[in-house]
Amino acid sequence: MSFPAAPLNFPADPVFREVFPVTQVELTGLSLLGLSLHPFFNKCVMFAILQSSGFTPYSKGALEFICLPFPLRGNTTRLCPNYLFFEDYKWECREVAVRRSPYKAAGHRQQQHIAFPGQTSAIGFYWMPQMLRLVCSLLLLGTTRAQIPLPCISDDVMRTGECCPNYWADSSPCGSASGRGVCQDIMDETQWQREERMRDQENTEDFRRWWPSYFFHQMCVCNENFWGADCGECKYGWKGPQCQESHVVVRRDFTNMTKDEQDIFIDRLRQSKYTLSKRYAIYASSTGEPNSPKTFREASVYNVAVWVHYICAKPLISETLPSFAHRATAFLVWHRLHLMYLEREIRNITQDENFFFPVWTWAGKSNCDVCTDDLFGSNNDEGNLSPSSIFYTWQTYCSGDGDNRMDFGLVCPPVTGGPIIRFNRPNDLADGLPTQDDVDACLNIASFDNFPYDMTAPNSFRCALEDDTKLGSIVNCEEDSVELQKDKGFTDPQNPEEVRLSMHNKVHIFCGGTLADFFESVNDPLFPSLHVYVDKIFESWLRDHEDVQYPTGDVPLGHRATEKMVPFLPLFENQDLLKPCRTFGYDYVYDE
Repeated sequence: MSFPAAPLNFPADPVFREVFPVTQVELTGLSLLGLSLHPFFNKCVMFAILQSSGFTPYSKGALEFICLPFPLRGNTTRLCPNYLFFEDYKWECREVAVRRSPYKAAGHRQQQHIAFPGQTSAIGFYWMPQMLRLVCSLLLLGTTRAQIPLPCISDDVMRTGECCPNYWADSSPCGSASGRGVCQDIMDETQWQREERMRDQENTEDFRRWWPSYFFHQMCVCNENFWGADCGECKYGWKGPQCQESHVVVRRDFTNMTKDEQDIFIDRLRQSKYTLSKRYAIYASSTGEPNSPKTFREASVYNVAVWVHYICAKPLISETLPSFAHRATAFLVWHRLHLMYLEREIRNITQDENFFFPVWTWAGKSNCDVCTDDLFGSNNDEGNLSPSSIFYTWQTYCSGDGDNRMDFGLVCPPVTGGPIIRFNRPNDLADGLPTQDDVDACLNIASFDNFPYDMTAPNSFRCALEDDTKLGSIVNCEEDSVELQKDKGFTDPQNPEEVRLSMHNKVHIFCGGTLADFFESVNDPLFPSLHVYVDKIFESWLRDHEDVQYPTGDVPLGHRATEKMVPFLPLFENQDLLKPCRTFGYDYVYDE
């Protein structure tokens, strides 16, 4: 075990003159331990544990937060993961500040102490070469923001359909005792309607059509800025114990980041691939055999995000028609939430509350200029990433359903995927990356979306930016039917069958390989930064169209204004994300 030479931004207090990594944490026979930490943002965290069922809250005093773990059973020694809560997020505790005890006895291990700021007493624990022995709890998760919350995958919850976890601080469902939220029926239906719906659901394995009622009909509805499956977190864009502090992070372009900042980002992204999510479970096939039972399965933080996109790529009717999140009105708002979700999950596991996905400004580039070994990896002629890239060992996830890709016979079976493939060169469908003229032409389109709200929607900003490859994208750019030039990549209004790529899809196809695979594209670590630039273009358009309203006409299934966005929990409606990005806690710099 190696130790850092100096503490990380600790106060000038002799108590905090040494920092040791926590590699393993083990329960002891002590009954209660309080632990105050300063490794994150120079703030305090309270960690209090009672080694029996139940919990009596420890006084907050001057501290900002108290972490309530799961109640322990009996006095048996058990291993527990090294997680603590910081404000409204669960953070991995990699380091703790300790001081050497003035008391030493021959033949005994040296005792270490952790002291509370502003207090004279100290709580003791023992330092050993390979671990710190201290009282902790089996912290499996905090609260969740997408797919199935781990507290809600039990047989009892599935049988009752009530996903209303207890908020840790007051042990009440949804934090109702603290005024954070209430457990509420989200379906607003009669008993007869519910029975009819449940009969219909029994005839399909496609849970997306009945989201989230396929699993739950009662969930937490949070008050004010509280959020999360148990209302124990803050909404996007807020932080603090009572979620009253605004928190906005600027997503900067790679070209405006230092080498050290780029390296930190790449390391954070890598960590997400190999860190098991303690907050989410995916719903997937139990084996690689077609029609095997579906079950809940754990996955890494990044692989959960892969699954979220993959499950929405499966077609509703056919692969040429709109699916959830693609080829129709909700494309931009769904991918906006997908980025927000993954960004925040990486903040969670890295203790970096200001983590963001940098912008890859692909417009006007001759090739992928961030596809270097220092960033997303270079590739050879066969598309294999360089062994010098940190992503060389990444394997695809949800890539083994074969002939069942288009149905629910197999859903993300537990089979080993292949390597990330990327070509980064012109091909028959994409002769280059989009130009700045393509971006400008797209931004000049006045309507967000138009009937029939799919891949053929005319005069549609959404359709132009998504740039579908099946049936075309734009016909005209302005209400006066001024034609966009054919060489700019839009459909020729005189020949609608002719398709020329120009925007988002052209980037995917130019990069090729994994990114060009509709189902597997998120597996390429370049995916988030590619889509951040799409979102930046979207945000630029929104700022010029402040009065935009989400379409309410004959919009395809899964894309309608008030439909819940699949498969995110807590719930969002599609129309909720058609707002300025600062509403959700992030922003962009323009004219860089």
